[in-house]
Amino acid sequence: GPIVYPELNNLIIMPICPHTLTNRPLLVSGKRKISVCMVPKLNECAILTVDGQRQIKFDSACHAEIKVSPYYVLLAAKNENSYWDVLKTKLGWRGYI
Repeated sequence: GPIVYPELNNLIIMPICPHTLTNRPLLVSGKRKISVCMVPKLNECAILTVDGQRQIKFDSACHAEIKVSPYYVLLAAKNENSYWDVLKTKLGWRGYI
């Protein structure tokens, strides 16, 4: 998926194992609500996976709404390196950002 600056409030919609190049990760504002449904076809279904945890059988009778949760988690971490320093190290970037 894309690299997203931590202070941004966004949703990343990530297709898993897409079969065409037109199915790409999508980054949308966290203020938006996304509706997902399947195009009706005879006897076809898919599996909807949410956050890699829960799998749901998803067919043309199903409808899902994706939105940012009103709940959040505060994480504590050592602040020895900046966000950009970590990216430079992990991705092998050179120069100054």
